[in-house]
Amino acid sequence: METMNLSAPVIAIAVVLISAYIYPALRHYNVYHRITTWYAKRNEQFYTCEFAESDESILKKVTQFSLKWWTDNDIFQLERRAIFSKTWHFVAHASRFRKPGDYRTYEIAGFSFMLILGKDQKIRAFHNICRHRAYTITKKESGSSTVLGCRYHGWSYNTKGELVKAPEFDKVEGFQKEMNSLWEIRSVVKESMVFVNLDAGPEVSDLELAAELKARNTAGLDWVSSWKFDAVLNWKLAAGEFSLERLQDSQNSWQWMLGRSAKTKEMKLSYSASIWIPHGLLLTVRLLPQSPSATTIECDLHAKITHSAKFSSLQKQLKEEIQSEIGRLEIKQRDLSRGNDDFAVAPQEQISQLLRAHLESERQVGHEIEPAARKQGFSVEGKADDDLCAELESNLVCKANNNGLLDW
Repeated sequence: METMNLSAPVIAIAVVLISAYIYPALRHYNVYHRITTWYAKRNEQFYTCEFAESDESILKKVTQFSLKWWTDNDIFQLERRAIFSKTWHFVAHASRFRKPGDYRTYEIAGFSFMLILGKDQKIRAFHNICRHRAYTITKKESGSSTVLGCRYHGWSYNTKGELVKAPEFDKVEGFQKEMNSLWEIRSVVKESMVFVNLDAGPEVSDLELAAELKARNTAGLDWVSSWKFDAVLNWKLAAGEFSLERLQDSQNSWQWMLGRSAKTKEMKLSYSASIWIPHGLLLTVRLLPQSPSATTIECDLHAKITHSAKFSSLQKQLKEEIQSEIGRLEIKQRDLSRGNDDFAVAPQEQISQLLRAHLESERQVGHEIEPAARKQGFSVEGKADDDLCAELESNLVCKANNNGLLDW
């Protein structure tokens, strides 16, 4: 009796099972991204290690794109001073603020601030710090209130940042409310997009948007979805390498959202933010560095509201595709730690030029320059307010939050 050849039927059955069950399951649970993320984190020691060459100057570090360019904390602190403290940054689309008092909090490279819509329909930015004892005004990501009350001692501010209430200080001789408003941050709204510049200096260059962006209609869109990803990589790598062009090369969610075969090119809004604007859509990607080897990536999708089931399904698919791109970059970060120098040089050169220019300014004055730094000021007569607060620390009147009175 001849033995039956079962190889062909077995292979056919295996293909059917993989296509029908195994592959969809892997895609649903995003196994690829989870594995690559775990592997990148497991190997983080390769690109977060410190070097002992004490004689290597910071200037050399920012001139040569060696491993330290992606891992060194001195460079990261310089980036905070030279880039995140003194350049314009895209923050949000104006549609996130509907009624007076709507606010959202943000953090860029350790700088915490908030945006709030005033009763005059103007969006303003403030450092998220009470002027009294530097307590955080709000720890919520978003909310709505026309009075911003600090929970520590009850100091309260209106939507213009003006101090309107300071318990136990109204009768202090020389105390002036107008000298204790929230520290306002320069902000501007262009094409319905909100930008901030943390530089506290008297003069800051105007924000210039690309002509191509001005020609696009980014107004009239509504917020649809937000996604936040914690990535194990240096923000500069994502700034130079993150791309959705690969997604446009196949019939996927992004290609469907385009509604046409033509590709939509990336447009830079700042050194740490990019946007894609296909017809009737706006996708923003913001890079929020947490450390030399950790970056939070925030994505916001805006559109002319659609409630179709297909659109909702494709949003989820787009999120997974962005996760896949982040996973690819995390693997590339690991490869850089092993000596692979395959990266886009031009974006890194632009960042390096900013760092070198700031270093030269610091060399000329002989100390570090912190453009975003603010100084607390008191009138001569009102210097006693801080001493008074110390005396009131144990007083229930000075701890209005004990009963949740300031939970806004």
